[in-house]
Amino acid sequence: MSLRFHLVASLLFCCSGASSVHGPPQQVLAFAGEDVILPCSFNVTARNDFPTVEWSKEGLQPDVIFLYRDGCETYEMKNPDFQYRTSLIVKELKNRNVSLRISSVRLSDEGKYKCMKLWKDAPREITTVTLVVVAVSEPKLSVVSAESGGVTLQCEANCWLPKPEISLLDDQGNIIPAEEPRRVRDDSGCYILTRKVTLRDATKRVTCRVHQPEINLTRTTEILIPACLRVTPDRSQFSRYDLISLSCEDTLDNSTGWKVKRNTSAGGVRHCSSSWGSLSSDATCIIGNAYSPDSGVYWCESEDGERSNAVNITISELTVILESPALPVSEGTSVTLHCKAVMKLSDRKFTFYKDGHVIASSSTGEMTIHSASKSDEGLYKCAISGEEESMESWLAVEAQMVAERRGSNDVIMEIIA
Repeated sequence: MSLRFHLVASLLFCCSGASSVHGPPQQVLAFAGEDVILPCSFNVTARNDFPTVEWSKEGLQPDVIFLYRDGCETYEMKNPDFQYRTSLIVKELKNRNVSLRISSVRLSDEGKYKCMKLWKDAPREITTVTLVVVAVSEPKLSVVSAESGGVTLQCEANCWLPKPEISLLDDQGNIIPAEEPRRVRDDSGCYILTRKVTLRDATKRVTCRVHQPEINLTRTTEILIPACLRVTPDRSQFSRYDLISLSCEDTLDNSTGWKVKRNTSAGGVRHCSSSWGSLSSDATCIIGNAYSPDSGVYWCESEDGERSNAVNITISELTVILESPALPVSEGTSVTLHCKAVMKLSDRKFTFYKDGHVIASSSTGEMTIHSASKSDEGLYKCAISGEEESMESWLAVEAQMVAERRGSNDVIMEIIA
């Protein structure tokens, strides 16, 4: 929980004279888990003695939460709920400031407090303070499910008081129609809220906003739904003259505003159709006849500078290539690697390597990983008897959704389809 400290009201200076309660209670606002100061002081008088100061809470038994007399705290009458949590500000006593500090404020601390100053030979003075305790937390936005054409998100806000409002907004700041929020109150009195939304329309990001209008507090968090670069055919190695299609897509089948870019040793950073490739649509780029200078890193980039995943593509001049997925594969899926020669061969032996070690031999030129796991990640290559070895390609294995934190407040979930 992210907590803050806030003190409302100024110190009250009480006048000496007849026993009295000075005006209506002052109100102090505090955040659960933080410290708060309840204001109380007395005016300079002809008396030189320091009064006994008794702080009490209405409705509590015993009601004394701090008692200061004869120059020190008296513990015997203190309510156990406030043990080690209340104190005066020692350096302020010389200024007749007897304000009370309450540490690690609890929701149950809310209520009316009384500061009573008692002298040996003069009337007592009473100051009353009302403490209002609120609770806030940072919302959490997560992906519940991600399927083609729809993404279901859930926003959860733990421990809010008073009860807040929760809404979800698109990248234009418009409220997205969502399910009715679910509100549960826990044993401490906090409200726990959850709200789900299934996205059907294109949006690059979704914001969850939790707002408490009574105290004018707002907390937000975001999820980014980036584009993904698709390579067709799905492999990272190609031979000269191959046709390669590069497309920018996202989970909502939206490609608006995304363009394919690349960084090669020969041409540096350039977008499609600027001396390489041709656009078949705004978000699809075609390399008609691949050559080795087309080897490099490719990605999608939005008008706002947001980037998709990056893919290393190699145009090989060797006689053997390894066909392996260009994109990361999900854990548990089946992956087949193909070892191919530029010229068709028969009756040859195919050998597969991972991280420089032989892992399989085949007469068909195929090797299948039946249930991919993180341990299968690595550099793969293959060789054909009587021919060259292929170049190496990295096989990445990861979960379908990856979470990362950007900045101090925003949490962003990247969806890898």
